[in-house]
Amino acid sequence: LIVSYENTDEQRATNPPAQYNTPTDSTKLSVLIYKMRGNGVKNLISFAREHHFSYIYFTEDGADGNPWDSVSSYLDQEASAALK
Repeated sequence: LIVSYENTDEQRATNPPAQYNTPTDSTKLSVLIYKMRGNGVKNLISFAREHHFSYIYFTEDGADGNPWDSVSSYLDQEASAALK
């Protein structure tokens, strides 16, 4: 599993991953999005599918400089909208 894209939600919208972002038979790609704006769960799931990510984690956290120091309030929605 490779984290091939990590960025803020704003940067994701303006600077998406390059086209070479393609998984292989032995490699799965993941994406980490922080400073999520609003309730864009469906948009982020669509983005992940469009860019061939197998795993996604997004959080509204990050204003303090560390987006990974608390669990996302969207975790239940993320889990129920599993990528296929």
